Amino acid sequence: MKTDTRPKNIIGTTIRARRMALGWTQEKLAAELRKAGLKTTRGGVAKVEARMVRMRDFNVLYFSTVLGVEVDDLFAEADPEHAARMAEARSSRKH
Repeated sequence: MKTDTRPKNIIGTTIRARRMALGWTQEKLAAELRKAGLKTTRGGVAKVEARMVRMRDFNVLYFSTVLGVEVDDLFAEADPEHAARMAEARSSRKH
């Protein structure tokens, strides 16, 4: 039987990059997510970053909140055109 090796999410690499930019370990991110109310472990964070698990919408909200970024920013690396459109839309709302 073949194992499905396709990525299960598109934001794991962005989550890893943001975590590393903050100087956090996977354990630190997991601890912050738990403080915010998400039941997770270091292994759970590792699976998200490795794109081995699917992300539920509420999980995405927890990650964006804890990492201090907009939800759309988590998708920027996966779809740069979408990110540009969202940035433009946010900018036009401020004016």
